[in-house]
Amino acid sequence: MAPPRLAIVGGGLAGSLCALVAHSRGLRPVIFDAGRRTLGGRFAGGHDPDSGGQFLRASEASQFMSVLAMLHENGLVSPWNGRFGVLGSRAGGFLPFDTLRKSAMLAKPEDLDTGGDFCGFLSTSAAATYVGVPSNASVCSGICNAIGAEVRTGVQVTAARLSQNGWRLEASGARDETFDAVILATHDPSLAAATVRSLQPHTADGSDHSARLGDLADALQKQRDQQRAPVFTLSARYPRGSLSSVVPFDAACVPGESHISFISRYASKPGREDKPHEELWSAVSTTYFAAELLRAASSRTQEEVETAAAEALDLELRRLCRGYFGGDDSAVPRALEVRAKRWGAGFAARTLGLNEDAICLEPWRLAICGDFVRDHPSPVESAARSGLAAGERVAAFFSSPAD
Repeated sequence: MAPPRLAIVGGGLAGSLCALVAHSRGLRPVIFDAGRRTLGGRFAGGHDPDSGGQFLRASEASQFMSVLAMLHENGLVSPWNGRFGVLGSRAGGFLPFDTLRKSAMLAKPEDLDTGGDFCGFLSTSAAATYVGVPSNASVCSGICNAIGAEVRTGVQVTAARLSQNGWRLEASGARDETFDAVILATHDPSLAAATVRSLQPHTADGSDHSARLGDLADALQKQRDQQRAPVFTLSARYPRGSLSSVVPFDAACVPGESHISFISRYASKPGREDKPHEELWSAVSTTYFAAELLRAASSRTQEEVETAAAEALDLELRRLCRGYFGGDDSAVPRALEVRAKRWGAGFAARTLGLNEDAICLEPWRLAICGDFVRDHPSPVESAARSGLAAGERVAAFFSSPAD
């Protein structure tokens, strides 16, 4: 008998890890992704390397931690070790991670200023920090290639409909085909909200789930409308050695800073090399900065907004490094090029707060996963664990009691 066909909408970290688990459990995953260049979603980044998700880390012993170890064994990720710590937003001093770990400062994550521990970079000290090899953009496509999953890129799914014959997806250029189950793994919950609303509320046992489905659809739509927080990522190229030979860090969180929450040096990550005459640095904005800039520039084009973000973040990055150049603004090296990438839904400002990592509706063979379902130290970990859980739960839909 042919294996059940599973449509996975979204080829980011949640979707690709969901496909990994589903494949290992005997399902045939088919991934639909709106991206035209590569899979990966926000983790793949934009035109500049590593201008999306910065790293992968599991905060505790979990299936995700085991998967990271497996991905490492298969050469898709590698541990990132460097000069890590906290950069003072006012005095400009740098405190290495080893110093922080020996102090009481990191006894609890909340001991750092709000937003200071970027995505659990400092507080989960026992865990290894991984990055994709040769880039973060290669992780999701590498997973799908490894399992031989069918991937369809450049496909924007607008609706998922359940009929007596199975699930059908509506999208431009979509084939006339059915699937035995669907997993919605996009970071935008509005598709999930519409899909849940379209379900027939009565199940085979005669139960009426109208109220439950309505409440879930409302919560998903509210998540889309009110609980997403934007960020910008800055890519700044400097003359080679001009910054890295002076500043004492490769990656740093910046507690209490209004503009920048995280800074990293591209070539400090394994598998990366700078160009002969330049070095690349990345900075992730705070959600506060992004929201304020977007509010003030509501009438501007996206290109104009990203240009304004790049200029403001470049200025702030130079200010943060000023103390290492004698406090002299003119001594801080000027960037050869700066670009910013806007992520309109970069983080979940709040999640649904569920006790499970994925939403699974077995009577309809539907699952919903993403970073918005359950709280974890970082949105990357939330997305990853949600995708893994969805893959396991959907595979269980097709398991007989005898199994």
